[in-house]
Amino acid sequence: MKIDFHIHTKESPCSNMEFEKIVEVAISKGLDGIAVVDHNKMKVRKCNKNFLIIWGEEIKTKEGEIIGLGIKKEIKKGMGAQETINEIHKQGGIVKAPHPFDILRKGVGKRVFDLKGIDAMEINGRNWLKRFTKKTFSVAKKMKIPLVGGSDAHFYGEIGRVYTEVNASSIQEIFEKIKKGEARVIQKDNGYPFKWHLRTFLHKLKRW
Repeated sequence: MKIDFHIHTKESPCSNMEFEKIVEVAISKGLDGIAVVDHNKMKVRKCNKNFLIIWGEEIKTKEGEIIGLGIKKEIKKGMGAQETINEIHKQGGIVKAPHPFDILRKGVGKRVFDLKGIDAMEINGRNWLKRFTKKTFSVAKKMKIPLVGGSDAHFYGEIGRVYTEVNASSIQEIFEKIKKGEARVIQKDNGYPFKWHLRTFLHKLKRW
């Protein structure tokens, strides 16, 4: 399966995307599934197509952002990172560290060395510089933490820029394969994402 593990809908202040159209665009790009991880919010909706939706949340913690995938209910922001990780696991979800070494964004950074229970690190389609992506690859290898890929799409054109290939047929099997390191990150578009960050900035200005 080809899954983009980091998508934002208009429920996040950074995005203008409608859930139904996200699914249509993802299918048109050859994806088999997506993970919807809005900021500090989880609004579950039905998908009427034969397409996999993994629900989760990108949670702001005291030490940086953490993503919980496969959680059952929304997790409040503002807790410590370790407490947030523990709550995700308590709900049966898995923990992903998004854009951990992009110093221009709100990742957990070097705290990954101290946090317990990170199931995967993310190769993020919006990393400002390639060296942030290279750092994630090298640290994940050193710590023996699996990698997953996600576009971090705020706009339709970003969907599928980075995704994950995994040989599985259910969400539970996907999670098991990820934790075993049996998933492959695909970077279709590794170009400089300045235009996408600029669009996000302009979109937030409009919403304010």
